[in-house]
Amino acid sequence: MSSASSNIHTSLQGLLKPLSQVIADPRNARRHDKKSIDGIKLSMLQYGQVFPILVNRTSAYTFTCVAGSGRVTAAKELGWEDIACVEWDGTLEQAKAFAIVDNKTAELSSWDSDALGEALSDLIDTEEFATLEALGIQGDLVNAFDGDGPEKDWCEDSSPSPAVHRVIIHDPDLALEVMTLVAASIEKYGDMVEIK
Repeated sequence: MSSASSNIHTSLQGLLKPLSQVIADPRNARRHDKKSIDGIKLSMLQYGQVFPILVNRTSAYTFTCVAGSGRVTAAKELGWEDIACVEWDGTLEQAKAFAIVDNKTAELSSWDSDALGEALSDLIDTEEFATLEALGIQGDLVNAFDGDGPEKDWCEDSSPSPAVHRVIIHDPDLALEVMTLVAASIEKYGDMVEIK
């Protein structure tokens, strides 16, 4: 069993609680499948715990997670003994509402394709890129350019504004995937796409 203290950022050491006393919320509306937990474990192995989870005291010696249930499960699977926690000081209803809000707000953001592409280009030759690849970041890059939502009929838009993207792709397989999407867009929208 590894000691969590060495995996937890030094500024969080004063917030440690034994993992045996912390349970992931069994009524958490956000579910973590194996892929999700494996991704969290990968992040925790690579970077450790860099921000605390939020817990609600349920008895003198037990705490239920309000925010961070996936990290609790991942830390237990990694054999950690401790985890950094902040205790919730609001009502039980507020804790339930916060748990939902905390999970929902993460879904409301989207990737900026240019910024993501630039960041990945900066990291491509570093060991950090392997972690990003393992988490499927390439699919996010493709979705950032392709759009993840319902297909839009661009012909209905009376005043389309042009978007110019510079794409630098170092992975030949990903380049093929992106170019396939571009080719499909050219075929579909023809006169609305210009390649320079």
